[in-house]
Amino acid sequence: MVVFVCGSCGESVKKAAVDKHCQTKCRNCQSLSCIDCGKDFPGDTFRSHNQCMTEEEKWHGKDAKVKAGGNTGQKKQDAWVESIQNAIPVAKSSNPQLADYLQKLLGYDNMPRKEAKFKNFLKNSLRIHNHQIITAIWTVVGSVKAAVPVPQPKPPAQSSTNGGSVAADSPVANGRAAGNAEVEDLVEPAKKRSKKDIPEDTPALTKATTDETEATTDETAARKFRWKKEIREVLVDSPSHSLSERKLMKKVLRRYETSLDLRAVAQDDLSQTFDKYLRKYPDLFHVEDSRVKLICT
Repeated sequence: MVVFVCGSCGESVKKAAVDKHCQTKCRNCQSLSCIDCGKDFPGDTFRSHNQCMTEEEKWHGKDAKVKAGGNTGQKKQDAWVESIQNAIPVAKSSNPQLADYLQKLLGYDNMPRKEAKFKNFLKNSLRIHNHQIITAIWTVVGSVKAAVPVPQPKPPAQSSTNGGSVAADSPVANGRAAGNAEVEDLVEPAKKRSKKDIPEDTPALTKATTDETEATTDETAARKFRWKKEIREVLVDSPSHSLSERKLMKKVLRRYETSLDLRAVAQDDLSQTFDKYLRKYPDLFHVEDSRVKLICT
């Protein structure tokens, strides 16, 4: 990620946040300078400066050892940030709210590029729980997605049995290089498949394995959910800080499903977990005649 210094106020600004800086913090900004190479960029010329020297090059100069092909991961991330930047004017014309969310995204580093992780990032970082808005953001970014430069270095020549070598531009060599470059796109996390994605003719053993994986995911989510905090917040928002045990459980479980965005776990399992946490803190929650009261706020 390239970082610039504002020529007007002297503040350090990441490239993704330059537009926001110029619009809200420093309207007098006329030029920027790269914090690594020191080069000045007047006006919008900074947009072409996507990658600068590495720490190795900065401190060792000509003696620096630069890896062939560069940092592929950083190039992909820069291309992804560029896609989000390009999506902002598109979103403004149709839905200004989406443009605001996209602008906020530019303030974060290492944004996920896969759909499932990107949507979870929107929920957890921007606190967006409206599925339609989340889907719309992913769609508008995908529609202007920039091409990712994936380097395909030529493999070293290999000696054959008769003393010759395989040419670097031969079909065999090119096929091997292309295959390596496409491996990442072909691999998908099987654990994240939902039940509706499993074909009906899938063998019973495969379906059973998927069910076990989903069950494990739900159990892990139940442990991560902050039961004590959520129970307390529901009671604080209730009249007299008191609710019937049944209504309290219903409100807390609704928060559970909303915050984690998971398919519903068996009701009995969640009820038992709720009951365990409710009675785990008698100095905070007083239970009497199927009614729960918050002792201290």
